[in-house]
Amino acid sequence: MISTGSRAPEPGPIPVPATVSTPLLRRCTALAAQARVELLTESHRSATTELDGVLREIETWAPEQVQAPDTTMVALAAAALQDLRERMAQAPTSTLEGRISRALDVLHALMASAPLRALA
Repeated sequence: MISTGSRAPEPGPIPVPATVSTPLLRRCTALAAQARVELLTESHRSATTELDGVLREIETWAPEQVQAPDTTMVALAAAALQDLRERMAQAPTSTLEGRISRALDVLHALMASAPLRALA
């Protein structure tokens, strides 16, 4: 077999359609709010555990993978995570804080690529 020197192109990142990203961002927003309540009331940390799984998914996204993200959900998820991170400063959980920071990097990049246009 003779090699032509060219290689097959490497597959790009798998696209994340809005049908996947929007429900995950909605879940992230709800879980971040619930985790904040858990931190303030020192109750069972079920939302924190579930949020960790959601953040694992979001932090794998490259902004260019996310197709037509719901900009409102991106902004709401980012706001909920930022609020949770501020509350965690009093009782840090380094693993979750790291995941929150990485997910926020993705969300901020998405917001920069598709600015929120909200009606007042």
